[in-house]
Amino acid sequence: MRTWHQALQLTGTIAGLSVAAFTAAPAAQQAPAAAQTRPAAAAQRSTAAQRPPERPSTPLTRARTAFLINERQTPATKKQFSQLRGDLRRWRRFDLVGAANRADVTISLGPAPSLTVRQRSSGAVLWTTTGGTVPVMLQRFEKEFPSAPKVCFIVWCR
Repeated sequence: MRTWHQALQLTGTIAGLSVAAFTAAPAAQQAPAAAQTRPAAAAQRSTAAQRPPERPSTPLTRARTAFLINERQTPATKKQFSQLRGDLRRWRRFDLVGAANRADVTISLGPAPSLTVRQRSSGAVLWTTTGGTVPVMLQRFEKEFPSAPKVCFIVWCR
């Protein structure tokens, strides 16, 4: 299980309310204790130098919406498809949409079983895997394309 910390990113006021934005990041990305005692600018440079390089921007890393396709309508695949839909909703990496023309990518559950992600506009295969259960295939996908850190805002009144 990963441990998370919250790093203060921004503070200020909006319409008279005090606002602070935090981002959740793995504990491994925290700056070392010595860097936290330095001035803020030096600490930020130190932390930025320790971060792993960002994944290059691709249609899959930019995709925010997905349409699910069940390529084989059998009772077994209907159950797997339902599980896939639930797991994708819990992961929250994509907003699932009800029409393919509103999606950035399509995610297909195939007969092998297989999981294939295609760019909706071109039909190009962006990622695919076969074998295993739906959770195992989705874990492979999550490992290769993790979600970006989440940002939360805290607002308080004085």
